[in-house]
Order: sequence, then C-alpha cells, then structure tokens
Amino acid sequence: MRFSTVKASALPALAVALMAIATPATAQGWEATPRPAEVQGTSTCLMRLNHPDFAIIIMIDDDTSKLYMQSRYFVGVAQETIDSVITFPDGFQSRMELNKIEENLAAFDISSESELYTMIDRFVASGDFSVVVLGGRPTAFRLPEVPAAEHAIPTMKDCVEEFYYG
Repeated sequence: MRFSTVKASALPALAVALMAIATPATAQGWEATPRPAEVQGTSTCLMRLNHPDFAIIIMIDDDTSKLYMQSRYFVGVAQETIDSVITFPDGFQSRMELNKIEENLAAFDISSESELYTMIDRFVASGDFSVVVLGGRPTAFRLPEVPAAEHAIPTMKDCVEEFYYG
C-alpha cells in the first residue's frame, strides 16, 4: 500500500530517528535497528546515516516503507508530490515521487518488500548520492561520497525479516 504523506503514527518513529541523527555525540556512519522497535504503539525498523549536513533513513513501520532524506537542499522545493530522479551510491538511477514533508525533509515511497530489500542494497557501496527534482522549479543536488552501509545492511535485513515474519 502506498501513501503520499507520512501517517501520524509514523511521525514518532521518524522523530526519534531524526533526533538521533541530529545528536552531535553520535558518530558518523550507518546504523540499523537490530530488531523491530515499538515507538508509541508503532512497530518500526530503520537504517540511518548520521552526517552533520544531511540524513538518509530507510524506515518501515506498521503500514509503510519509505526512504527519508533531510537536507538543506529541499528548502526551495515546492510542498507537494513531485517527480524526481535519484542516483544511488551504487550508480543505479530510479525515477521516484518525492513527497516534501517539512522545509528540509522529503520522503520517497517504497512500494513493496522486494523494493525495500533492493533499496537497502543500493547503499552497499560508497559513492555519490544525488537527487534531481523535476518540474516546477527544478532542483538538483549531490551528496558526495556517501559511505557504504555494508555493516548496517545485514542488521537492517534481520530487522526486516523479524518485522515481516516474526
């Protein structure tokens, strides 16, 4: 099931993830929840990149899977659903709908369990990550040298397996 906006029940989990990223004491690098966590009645798994200038989060909760990005580059993007092209660190490009949530926060829907696993694997290598927002006022930005998530990926996949299959 696809959602164009963040469900109210997902906001507490997202807030926890973003707060953890914003914490200066947190080391830079990818982290993943080892098993589904209960956040205000919502079960969730997430893999996140801690970086001082941006955040990348892959999160599943009770009803949805999303790729979240927090970046100052989203400030000028319209508050609506817009087509975009993402280039992942592994070099793969994908056309996805960008859903702007807040001034500097956007989400991209992940439509299926298989797409979720593919999305996780897109971060196995280090490399540039870019977003080109199409239509309206086009915006493009590149996050250089996003580190590989090779150590966080197995943990995230274990969490996802437990989330879906117990």
